[in-house]
Amino acid sequence: MQRRAILGYGAAGVGAVALMLFVGWWRVDGPGAPAPVGQRPVTLTEMDFRLTDHEGNAVGPETLIGRPTMAFFGFTYCPDVCPTTLLTFRDGSTIWETRPTR
Repeated sequence: MQRRAILGYGAAGVGAVALMLFVGWWRVDGPGAPAPVGQRPVTLTEMDFRLTDHEGNAVGPETLIGRPTMAFFGFTYCPDVCPTTLLTFRDGSTIWETRPTR
């Protein structure tokens, strides 16, 4: 009898989790989701932003057109993930620097 009760509660729990996942999908990606606002991604010429690079120079869409660019927003203190992520970016940038230009 106790085994049957445990199986019943387990099935009810699995059913509740499945229902929550379905409702979440329905509201975020499914037919019940709101219509997307505009098309994504937008072209670089349509963007309007101003950033500052590591040398203090202003960076906007006009300075990035025609060049491979990557923006990384890291943390000032992140002992676990950020150093390895920055090393990965450094390795990638050296690969791009060694490629011949067109």
